[in-house]
Amino acid sequence: MKKTLSAFALIASLTTAPAAFAGERTITFAVENMTCASCPYIVKTSMAAVPGVSNVAVSFKAKTATVTFDDAKTTSDAIAAASVNAGYPLVVFYRGLHCPICKTQLRELESKLDEFDKRGVSVVAVSSDSKERAEQTKQAWGLTRLRLGYGLDLASARRWGLFISTGRGMTSTGVEEPARFSEPALYLIRPDGPLYFGSVQTMPFARPHFSDILAAIDYVLKNNYPARGEVTELPG
Repeated sequence: MKKTLSAFALIASLTTAPAAFAGERTITFAVENMTCASCPYIVKTSMAAVPGVSNVAVSFKAKTATVTFDDAKTTSDAIAAASVNAGYPLVVFYRGLHCPICKTQLRELESKLDEFDKRGVSVVAVSSDSKERAEQTKQAWGLTRLRLGYGLDLASARRWGLFISTGRGMTSTGVEEPARFSEPALYLIRPDGPLYFGSVQTMPFARPHFSDILAAIDYVLKNNYPARGEVTELPG
């Protein structure tokens, strides 16, 4: 039995081991494009979160994932689909070069990039600063690995749900605030596009800690926890 899957270009050449008892099956998926250090973690955690899966063993060297599951509770297609949807982009909106709290936040974020990578989370920080200010930010704040996006126009910022502030002169860093700029936000986005988690602020203070975000991602992956805030209309 062979199936072609899209997650990590998973080619599921499936081999079934003898069942230990009724309802239990063991299938080996060939994971052709498992090339990054975080891929085994992503594949294992996403497959293990499927109800009915009792064990997942991933071999980076052999590029395989061997899964034991109860076929009365799930299917090979469901396990494959879980891996297809693995991985979350994390978009961190920051105020810009003028913001000392942003400096602390992005330095903390950079120090945890390896932890996010292990969980299959790609990270980018974005502001409405110009390219020149973004380059100055990387140099002045010592951000050697974190990807910085720049030039976020304020109309786009509003479509992201961000708040916009007017400049109030020089900050404690000695850098002038722009005439207008976007306030902080943090979005964890599902691999298929919809928002999974969001935190939007009107001020620079009291931002989420990335250690808390990492712990939340662990819980989500382990328990297949659904996105909340799903109610868009109230009964009338």
